Amino acid sequence: MRVRHQPREGWLSIGLLLALLLIAARALQAARWSADLDLLTPTVLFAFVVSLLLAKSRLPGIFALPVVFLAGAGVITRLAFRFVPTDSLTSTEKALLIWERVQRWAETVMVSGRPGTDTTIFVMALMVILWLVTFVACWSFYRQRSPWGVLLPSGAVVLINAYYGPDGLTLYLVVFLLLAYLFFVRHHLLEREQEWQRRRIQYRPDVVFDFLRDGAVFAMVMLSLAWFGPGVVQSETMNPVLARLTRPWLAAQETWNRMFATLNYRGNARTSGWFGQEMTFRGPLNRTNELIMYVQAERGRYWRATVYDTYTGLGWDASMPRTIDLAGETPRIPLTADAQGRIATDIAVELIRPAGRLLFLPQQPVQVSLPARAVVAGPTAVGAETIEDVPPTGLTQLFAKSPLVTGDTYTAVAAIPDPDEQSLRQAGTDYPPEIAEHYTRLPPTVPPEVAQLARELTEGLDTPYDKAKAIERYLRTIPYDETIPAPPPGEDGVYYFLFDIRAGYCDYYASAMAVMLRTLGIPARIAQGYSQGRLINPDANVYEVRGTNAHTWVEVYFPGFGWIEFEPTAAEPALNRPPRPPEMNEPETTLGQNGESQSPDDLRNQLDRLRDIEGQIADEQGGRDPFATLRRTPDWRTLAVPVATAGGLALVLLAGYRVLTQRWRTLPVVEQAYDQLVLLGRLLRLPPQAWQTPREYVRTLGERIPTTREPLTRLGDYLNKARFAPYEYTSQDEEEALAVWREARERLIAWLLRRR
Repeated sequence: MRVRHQPREGWLSIGLLLALLLIAARALQAARWSADLDLLTPTVLFAFVVSLLLAKSRLPGIFALPVVFLAGAGVITRLAFRFVPTDSLTSTEKALLIWERVQRWAETVMVSGRPGTDTTIFVMALMVILWLVTFVACWSFYRQRSPWGVLLPSGAVVLINAYYGPDGLTLYLVVFLLLAYLFFVRHHLLEREQEWQRRRIQYRPDVVFDFLRDGAVFAMVMLSLAWFGPGVVQSETMNPVLARLTRPWLAAQETWNRMFATLNYRGNARTSGWFGQEMTFRGPLNRTNELIMYVQAERGRYWRATVYDTYTGLGWDASMPRTIDLAGETPRIPLTADAQGRIATDIAVELIRPAGRLLFLPQQPVQVSLPARAVVAGPTAVGAETIEDVPPTGLTQLFAKSPLVTGDTYTAVAAIPDPDEQSLRQAGTDYPPEIAEHYTRLPPTVPPEVAQLARELTEGLDTPYDKAKAIERYLRTIPYDETIPAPPPGEDGVYYFLFDIRAGYCDYYASAMAVMLRTLGIPARIAQGYSQGRLINPDANVYEVRGTNAHTWVEVYFPGFGWIEFEPTAAEPALNRPPRPPEMNEPETTLGQNGESQSPDDLRNQLDRLRDIEGQIADEQGGRDPFATLRRTPDWRTLAVPVATAGGLALVLLAGYRVLTQRWRTLPVVEQAYDQLVLLGRLLRLPPQAWQTPREYVRTLGERIPTTREPLTRLGDYLNKARFAPYEYTSQDEEEALAVWREARERLIAWLLRRR
C-alpha cells in the first residue's frame, strides 16, 4: 500500500508561503533597479529549501543560525560568480575577487564617505536581504507558529519597492496582499483544525476550501475599498506625527542612496521631492504628475530647494553644511552687496505635498513669514554662528521650525535676479577670492576632454557671460532622455553625458555646464527644486507646480550681481535676459547695490507688511484670494473617493443584511432568535465555543451578563422545546419565544452601549 507524505501544515501552507516570498523577489526584479536582478529568484528558492529543512528539523535555533548564515554565504557567493566573467579562474579565485570587490566598495562608502557606484554590491545586498527574509518566514511559521514573521518582512520589501519604484508595481503589491490574507486565513484555520483534533470534534474536510473561498472574496472587497478609499496621511492631525516618525527613515534613505548611488532610481515624486545634501548621477528618472504646491508670484522662474557647490565626478554635494537658527517669527536674511539688477518680489506658497519642513523659494529670499532655520555651506559657512555671518552665497536650504502639512501656506520676499545682457557682459572677472577659489574647484578625475570641449566652444569670446551662453546653447542641442542608464562604475558623470551616451536629463545638463565653466575659471554651481509650473490663474499670477516640474539648473556668479540662473536643459524653455539697460527697470521694485529699494517705499517697509498669507494676498489682489478658487471649487475626483467608499460600504452592509434575512426566512422563529443571539455574542466578543451546546452557550452568556440571565434562560427552554419536545411546537410557543428574545435583545444591546 502506497502512502503519500502529507506535511502536518499541509501543502497549501507551503505553497502560499513560497508564493509570498517569490512575489517579493519578482517585484524587485520588475523594478529594474539594476542589471542581474534575475539572481533573486534562485536565491529565494535555495533559501526556502534550506530554511524549510532547518525549521522542520529538531536543530535548536542557536545552532540553526550559523548553518543558515554559512549556507547563505556559499549560495550567494556561488550565484555571484556571474560577476566574474573569466572562466579560467577556479572557484576559490572567483570568490576572492568578489570579496575584494566588496572590500573596495566598503572602503569607498564607509571610510571615505563617498557614494558607492558598484551595482554588483547592490544585487548581492538584495540577495542577502531576501535570504534572511526567507529564513525568518520559514522559522516563524514552522517553529513559532506565527504568521507575522512571514507577512511583515516580506510585506515591507514589496511595499518599499512599490513606493520608491517606477509606475506599474502596484499589481505586485495587490497580489501580495491577496495571498497574504489567504495565508493568514489558512494559518488561522490550521490552528482551529488542531484544536478540533485535540477535542475530537468532527468537521468536514471541505471546510478548508470554504474558508479560503470566503476569505478570497473578503480580501478582494477590502482591497477594492482600500484602493478607492481616502488617504489619511495628508491630514493636518497626522502629518506632524508622521514628520517626526519618518525623520529617521529619511536619514536611512539618504544613507542608502549614498551606498548605492548609481541605481536606476531618483527621488520619486511620491516622496514630495526629497532634496538632500547630495546629488548623484543616476539612471532613469522617475517622476509623477502629482500636485506639489501652488505658487503666487509676479516673477520667478525657479522655486529652489537646495544648492550644491562641490563636484565629485560621481555627482554633487554641499560642502561643510551648517544649520543656523533664524531669529524672529518672520526672519530676515541679509542681502549682499552683489544685488544689482534684482527685483523685490512677493511670493505666496500653498503646499499640497510637503517635503518635510523644506521651504521652496526663489534664489535669494530676504524674509519669510514663519520661523525657520537656514542650512549654509561652502567656504563662507566656516565658523558661522548667525545668518549675518554668512552672505547669501552660502545659503543652500531653508527649513520651517515646525512640520508642514497639506494646506499650509507661507509668504516671502525674494530678490529675484533680472539683469540685462549688457550689464552681465560688463560685470568683469573681479571675483571675491573665496568665490573664485571654491566655485572653480574640480576633482583631478575630470577627464581633460571636458576642458578641451569648453575651450573649443568659447574660443574667441571674451566675457564670462558670452562663454556661459555659448556652452548653454551647445548643451541644448543634446537630446533629452529620461530613460538613460546610470554611468558605469567609476566613470565621470559629465564625461559620460558629453562623450559617451550623448543624452540625458536636467542633472546631466546642469552638471556639464557648471563643470565646463569651472574649467574656464568661471565660478558656477547647480541648484535643485522645481521649475515655474503651469499658470492657472493669470489674474492673480498663480502657478500649479507638479512632480514633473522637478528640475536642476545652473547658477553662475557675476561680480556686482551675484548668482545668475542659466537653463542648459533642452526640454525646458530657454532663459533669455532682457536687452535693456538697468536704468530702465521700474524704480519702485529695483534693488540698489546695497540691497535697498530705490524708491521711498523701500524694501524694509515692504518686508514689514508681510505678516500673514491671507491678509497680504487679499490686499494685493483687491480683496481677492488667488487661492480661493483652488480651495473652494470642488473637484469631482476628490468627491468621487469618499462617495465611492461610502457606496461600497453600504453595498457590503446591504449584501450582508440580505444574506442574513434570506437565511432567517428558512428558520423557525426560535432558531432565528438563537442565530441572532450568536451574531450579537460575536459583536460582544463572546462567541460560542465549538464544544458548547446551545443551552450551555445561553447559560454562559447569562452568567457573563446578569441582566440577561432570566430572559436568556427562558429562550434556552423554548429552544430545547422546539428541538426535542415529543409534542408539536405551537404558534403560541413561537409568539412567547419571540417576546422573550426581544426582551433579551434589548438588554444585550443596552449592555453593549454601556460598555462602549
